[in-house]
Amino acid sequence: MRSCLAKDDTFISLGSKGFLIQGHNRRYSILLFFSTMKVKIKKIIEEATMPSYAHRGDAGLDVYSLEECELKPGERKIFNLGFALEFPEGYAAIVKDKSSLPKNAGIHTMGGVFDAGYRGEYNVNLINLGSDVYRIHKGDKLAQIVIFPIATAEFEEVSELSSTARGEGRFGSTGK
Repeated sequence: MRSCLAKDDTFISLGSKGFLIQGHNRRYSILLFFSTMKVKIKKIIEEATMPSYAHRGDAGLDVYSLEECELKPGERKIFNLGFALEFPEGYAAIVKDKSSLPKNAGIHTMGGVFDAGYRGEYNVNLINLGSDVYRIHKGDKLAQIVIFPIATAEFEEVSELSSTARGEGRFGSTGK
């Protein structure tokens, strides 16, 4: 973080709670807090493994298979996880890949946005983009869930958008 600061900026660490950046001549201050949030979890299926962080400070909660399955190349399947969550408005639970599954076997998640108001059973939709059958065992890590703060968009319809250097450049517009 300190490498991003201007020469005259002041960085004040608040330990595990966050940090304060004060700009040159006190023109601006940025105060960021690292926090935890209480999330309620309801076990729906008794043998479900509850989501867990592998290490202190990890962003993603590992989620686990309740079943044995062979996922053939090109096949997709929804895996129910056996729990439901409740967390505050202003957040969303997003399903993300476990880094080893796409790297080693071509297994990816598809979709997976759970809004704060959702109270049903969580699930993971996996697809096998690899060339081999992938065997999933009960208790295997399938994916991870990251709880993100979100912003709600307020749209304003306009006839023109402001111009930018990129403009309408699409895929490949910045070169190789």
